[in-house]
Amino acid sequence: MKRSTSTGFSIPRLGALGVATLLAFGTSAIACAANTVEPLIAPVTTTHKVTIGGVKVPYKATFAELPLGDDKSHPQATMSATTYLRSDVRDASKRPVIFAFNGGPGASSTPLHLHALGPRMVMDPDKTHKEASIVDNAYSVLDAADLVFIDPVGTGLSRVMPGGDGKPYWGPDSDAQLILGFMRDWLKEHHREQSPVFVAGESYGGYRLGTMMKLLGDQQVAGVILISPMLDRISMVDAKGNDQPYINGFPTMAAAAWFHQKVDRRGLTLEAFVAEAQAFASSDYAVALQQGDKLPATQRHELAQKMAGYIGLPAERIERADLRVNSEDYLNELLADQGLRLGRLDTRETGPLHAAAPKGVPTNDPSLHVSQKVGINDRYFRDELHVPTDRRYVGVNFQVNAIWNWTDDKGDQPGPRFYFNSAPFIGDAAAKRPGMKILLAGGLFDMATPWGAARYVMDHAGIPAGRLTEAGFASGHSPYGDPETLKAFSSQLHSFIKSTAAP
Repeated sequence: MKRSTSTGFSIPRLGALGVATLLAFGTSAIACAANTVEPLIAPVTTTHKVTIGGVKVPYKATFAELPLGDDKSHPQATMSATTYLRSDVRDASKRPVIFAFNGGPGASSTPLHLHALGPRMVMDPDKTHKEASIVDNAYSVLDAADLVFIDPVGTGLSRVMPGGDGKPYWGPDSDAQLILGFMRDWLKEHHREQSPVFVAGESYGGYRLGTMMKLLGDQQVAGVILISPMLDRISMVDAKGNDQPYINGFPTMAAAAWFHQKVDRRGLTLEAFVAEAQAFASSDYAVALQQGDKLPATQRHELAQKMAGYIGLPAERIERADLRVNSEDYLNELLADQGLRLGRLDTRETGPLHAAAPKGVPTNDPSLHVSQKVGINDRYFRDELHVPTDRRYVGVNFQVNAIWNWTDDKGDQPGPRFYFNSAPFIGDAAAKRPGMKILLAGGLFDMATPWGAARYVMDHAGIPAGRLTEAGFASGHSPYGDPETLKAFSSQLHSFIKSTAAP
């Protein structure tokens, strides 16, 4: 399986992260959920088996489309979910269950569903496989927990109905409330109110998850799983006067420079080199930036020399940038002498420096892999799960992303919002729930939602001591994008579920 990257963040001109990238796995990435007169899809259940860790695991898969709006007979829109229940468990009432979603806004659950957690996964074309195919996922977590993958309105097979309106569901608070309501209904319907509940969100899904924590009420949550999350928008947006993104992104630049051999590695492993860069960024570099224009010229010169040894750009270039190298500039400049630019989702990947973005794709990011053809996702739902529809599965809906209503995010006080950060709500929820734990996972080569930014935000979220586990992987935005990282990611999840759900 070749390295892939996952969906989950927004486009700068569309407004979410200031990141010119969005990714769909497989198919129907650019398609928008078109209005259609097709009736609601009734729940459909199929039976299967998968081998995980050498053990055969029987399971039932159920796809369901749910009507939304005050009048369920004439819904405004629909959302859909795919549930996987291990079927050889005598009493599942206390078995862990994971509710999972990806980002965008406007992204389906496909990456986590069919590339990481689910019992079946997409095998990308390689030397032996000329076409993408669906195979068993030997690293699925279905052996340890039941799984529910959620596709919000306008993604996957969810849609806006004829004469309906999806806008009431396309904002942080309304979106989070919708997912929470679905979770509560699902737990009640399946008699799983006593099950340890885990919620997993990737990229913007991390912001959604944090917003859900604000709205939890009396809902118990055992574990929160944040995967390459976007939580605090200010922590990663390059802007004059905002120094934190430069500090947070520095370790990722160091990882890229190490990988492309643009620095002296000094015999250090990737992890050791990045750790050293992180220590420098949060100490000498951060202190220097805090001085702003008052930083002495000699100190500025010395610091630029040190920075060059980590990120691979000439010290003079760094000094001209006032020690603050914009992330987009860095991606374009590190390998400019070879006519190449780096990927934002995965800085290990490269493409032509001045290449135009492909038609229908919002960026020329070489690590952004988007297919516009009906294909593997559609076949999975139709042929394996027997979902009776000719509707196209929407991997990423750029229109939803473009009209996302950020002012819907009310925060915890009235008035206009100037600061978007949902991480403190996770800390608040954990403080009220003594057993709740948090897993933070991310990729060292991810410049879209940098690992340093995620760590910084979570270290300032008010999470009680001993509740946060951090796991950085030698990967891009998806810490499961190739067999090696998928295995490590799965092992981390299994350990987290076991330790968190244990009585």
